Amino acid sequence: MLVLPLKKTTVRGHVLEKNDSCLLLRMDDNAEKWFCGVNEEVSSQIELNVFTSVFSLLNYEIVASQVLRNADALSNQVQEMTLREKLGQMMVVRSPENLQSTLDFVPGGYILFGNDFDGKSEEEILAMTNRLKSDGAFVMVDEEGGSVSRVSKALYENGYPSVQELFQSGGWHAIESNLKEKSRLLKRLGIDVNLNPVADICEDPDAFIYPRTFGKDAKVTSEYVAKAVEIQKHEGVLSCLKHFPGYGSNLDTHIGFSADHRTLKDYQQKDFLPFLAGIEQGAEFLMMSHIIMTAVDETMPASLSRKVHDLIRNELHYHSLIISDDLTMDAIDGLEMDPLVMALRAGNDLLLTTDPEVSLSPLLKAAEDGLISMNQIDKSVLRILKTKQDRKNLETK
Repeated sequence: MLVLPLKKTTVRGHVLEKNDSCLLLRMDDNAEKWFCGVNEEVSSQIELNVFTSVFSLLNYEIVASQVLRNADALSNQVQEMTLREKLGQMMVVRSPENLQSTLDFVPGGYILFGNDFDGKSEEEILAMTNRLKSDGAFVMVDEEGGSVSRVSKALYENGYPSVQELFQSGGWHAIESNLKEKSRLLKRLGIDVNLNPVADICEDPDAFIYPRTFGKDAKVTSEYVAKAVEIQKHEGVLSCLKHFPGYGSNLDTHIGFSADHRTLKDYQQKDFLPFLAGIEQGAEFLMMSHIIMTAVDETMPASLSRKVHDLIRNELHYHSLIISDDLTMDAIDGLEMDPLVMALRAGNDLLLTTDPEVSLSPLLKAAEDGLISMNQIDKSVLRILKTKQDRKNLETK
């Protein structure tokens, strides 16, 4: 009996169609191909081991299949969505009142700022957020305390104190009490995501980020971050850890370029620790900064770096939503490619932009041209829908 030498190839992809014992697989490079001899459900994410003769590129034989993710109701929902609907889910934009033109898509979320609350009563704010959430959108706000207090400064004379002020005046009890109070306020107003806590470690009073941080070392900052996520979750508010990989004493990326030349070991022993503490508590979002983390990627800001996103997924084992910082900031100005496209290619699930004229056009073209993996888009949208499903459970608490 003649035995031909065979070459083994591993293929991963998403099952698009099924016909008897054959299925149509969309692979990670967006190519689509029929494979026979395997029987898996539509919408499943699978891995196939295939044989092909070393003398021919034809006659693939499926020898094994492994389901990486089973089909479920949300997976089927994603497959029924159009590309425009999927990309829309990945966008977080300003409220309609702050846009200069009508959106050509339904966004996955809105971010609100101080002027969205100015002059409004709690009842008027709730009516506004209910309108924004009518299509299931996340409603997000930065309510850190201190200088970044979008809601409380509009409703109260001075707004909530910073975490440093709270700790100095009343220790952990004051911080925990304030976290409960502001979380209950946000939930009462229909705001479901607080872009908080700040997980950056900074002990330099002259640094840009210092007033927004706990102002202490990694151990104490990690304790604060864990408490913040735990309390916000208990009160029905989703949390966002920011700004990965940690600002440290670096420059403000709102107004210019900033690179951090510390070693990866430095990050692992210090800056990553508060993020890991928040991840362990189940933080739903992690925000990327525009700092260049040269130890991982010497050229691209963290927000636009596939290498940094892979580190988060593979080494920090974070599996929830990654959101970019504002993609209109000066640190990423003047790029050759549209920053929305670069941010999506890097691995962000949600793209945050305050551009008043935001459009899906560059993303649609990039996806249609094969610059963005459709499987990556589907994975992100599935994470988004899953988090929105979990949010509904919190809202009924």
